[in-house]
Amino acid sequence: MSLRKAKSGYTLIEVICTVSIAIVVSSIGIAAVKNYNGLKSEMECKYVNNQILNFINGSREYCRSRNLEGKIFIDASLNRFIFYKGLDKCIDKFYFPKGFKVYPLQKSHGEISIDENGMTSDACKIQYVDLRKGVHIITICVGTGYVEIKG
Repeated sequence: MSLRKAKSGYTLIEVICTVSIAIVVSSIGIAAVKNYNGLKSEMECKYVNNQILNFINGSREYCRSRNLEGKIFIDASLNRFIFYKGLDKCIDKFYFPKGFKVYPLQKSHGEISIDENGMTSDACKIQYVDLRKGVHIITICVGTGYVEIKG
């Protein structure tokens, strides 16, 4: 009588096939995650751009409709915008999402003055950097109330 030993373990072909399948599945997963992160960053940029436009235009409309002056202060240290009515009453705030960085205005005191007609007295550029280190510039024109986003 001959006793055969039971086969224990995997053949080389089985191991190669398993590893190949795992590599293909993981590469698809990595590509999907990269695509998701890119899409997420793009959507956050659009969100921030819209929020800044709404914040500036809402502040201007507030001043125009109530016939009073206001200021938008860019606080780069806390990554936010603050709208003040008159000299000291805070009306609204906008905080940038985590990972975004706003830079101070290149003018005195880092503020945008709005007159009682809802117009800005100075032209200025607001600059911020997104999650993927893309630079975005928001330009505010004097007297026209025109706000443009570049980047």
